Amino acid sequence: MAFRAPRYTALLLLLAALLLPASAFQMTYVEVNIGVGGDAAVQVDHSLTWVEYVGVFLGIANPATELRKALEEYSGTTVNVTAVSAESAGFHVEQFARISTAEGKRVYTTPALTFSDAEQKLQSYWFAPLIHPDLSPEVTVIRFPDGFVEIFRDESRIPSLTHQV
Repeated sequence: MAFRAPRYTALLLLLAALLLPASAFQMTYVEVNIGVGGDAAVQVDHSLTWVEYVGVFLGIANPATELRKALEEYSGTTVNVTAVSAESAGFHVEQFARISTAEGKRVYTTPALTFSDAEQKLQSYWFAPLIHPDLSPEVTVIRFPDGFVEIFRDESRIPSLTHQV
């Protein structure tokens, strides 16, 4: 009976590792590059725990597809996935920034971004008890067509920005 204990201990440790909530999907970097016409190229870098990594590559969850759906729902415009990897996703968002004219110059206005809305949406999925997402990017960069940049650190809400070019 004594030599079975290590097997049971290993089995219990394995079950605990599988059943305990994972640390989580974390957005580390978001960059929004606004084009002259108001469309945007969006790059999202993230990290996954090993449980999430396995889930993504077995097709259980696809963060790029879910992010695309959320972006389309949020923005009301077409979003195309341009790149996907285990560490990042790229998107093209049509009409991301509204363009107006003032004093003969173009004025770009971006929508406010609220990452906490995405966290709440993730809680509706069956795998929600397994993850604790951190969708407040360590760094968020908003880049306008003239090269002007706004940088935010560890913010779950990015305000609407207005920039004249």
